[in-house]
Amino acid sequence: MQTSQSVAYRNYLIILCMNIPGGLLAAFTVELKALGRKGTMSVGAFMTGAFLLAGTTASTSRQLLAWNCAYGFAGTLMAGTLYGASSLPCVAHPAGTGLTG
Repeated sequence: MQTSQSVAYRNYLIILCMNIPGGLLAAFTVELKALGRKGTMSVGAFMTGAFLLAGTTASTSRQLLAWNCAYGFAGTLMAGTLYGASSLPCVAHPAGTGLTG
């Protein structure tokens, strides 16, 4: 599956645009009592793994693009949840400031 540089950049832009809803969905689902942070991370991790494995079945470049979009969406769902929730459980002292907690 060889592509020209313009097609490669176009595909990259499409994949990146599909990442945006993943972050928005992560922000929404973290606030749901039924899912929360742990549920959103679990669903995102499962979807990421499933789409990554499913991408190996692609036989055309369009199919591969579709699986990469789904993989990017799910990966951003997981990364957005991790980024948004990481400051809460990991309280640390400011390094190099001489402050103690």
